[in-house]
Amino acid sequence: MATNHVSICGILYEGWEALDLLGPLAVLHKAGSIAQRTGRGSATVFLAGQEQRIYSSPQGVASYPQKTFGEVDEVDVLVCPGGFSSVVEANNRTMLDFVKRVEPKAKMVTSVCSGAAIYAKAGILDAKTATTNKAFYDMLITYGPRTKWIHKARFVLDGKFATSSGVSAGIDMAFAVVEKLWGADVKNDTAKEVGYAPAGETEDPFAEIHGRISELSTDSVKYFSMTTGCLNRYKTRLWPTSPRRVSGLWLHCSYRQSSGLSAGRPARSARYTCRLLKG
Repeated sequence: MATNHVSICGILYEGWEALDLLGPLAVLHKAGSIAQRTGRGSATVFLAGQEQRIYSSPQGVASYPQKTFGEVDEVDVLVCPGGFSSVVEANNRTMLDFVKRVEPKAKMVTSVCSGAAIYAKAGILDAKTATTNKAFYDMLITYGPRTKWIHKARFVLDGKFATSSGVSAGIDMAFAVVEKLWGADVKNDTAKEVGYAPAGETEDPFAEIHGRISELSTDSVKYFSMTTGCLNRYKTRLWPTSPRRVSGLWLHCSYRQSSGLSAGRPARSARYTCRLLKG
């Protein structure tokens, strides 16, 4: 893909996963610098959020967007991170409208981990091949019933769409995007400068490690750990006939703990979630 200057937009929302966003942006920014040095182009990286305020990740990284969604007219590369709160954002009409508005003119539309659920819910992955986090795969793919999901894939390229598996896979995906934007030479030079050996599309050992909920028996037991003092460990049966129900509740519970949303009322939230899981 021949290109000159490339504008790269990273999406912020409360609870965004740090490595999901910062990993790919670091690779793309470095590649843009190399492209500029070698006369192949350049890149500008910026962050956008629904409002002008600080958005925090569970890792304690707080970022302030340079632009609101409404201030972004168009972008060449869109990067949507995952995070436990991605399932909340997948039902945020402002988020979905933004994604649908900027997608048509974008050269590359990328997501990491559960960020694919946001794209899928917006409908821009309809009839496209895509992948997502394998640990929550069965629940996340329900957000895109018309998407052609691929379970065993580190990342998937389908035209201008690039979706990756969980967290660190976004870095591997970013190198594939670099090659599409500036060519193999810039990709290889970027890998040398950052000291990284990118994995290929099909190099996904975590697909087998995590498996599929449909492959488990009704007697399978899953342990959930919580950091609050009220509930240290509990177990529940996984019902293969309702993977979204089980995984969704697990994801919801994990998100509340990691994001601090259950602070001040952890016991009530924990009891409620545990009761639903047992029911």
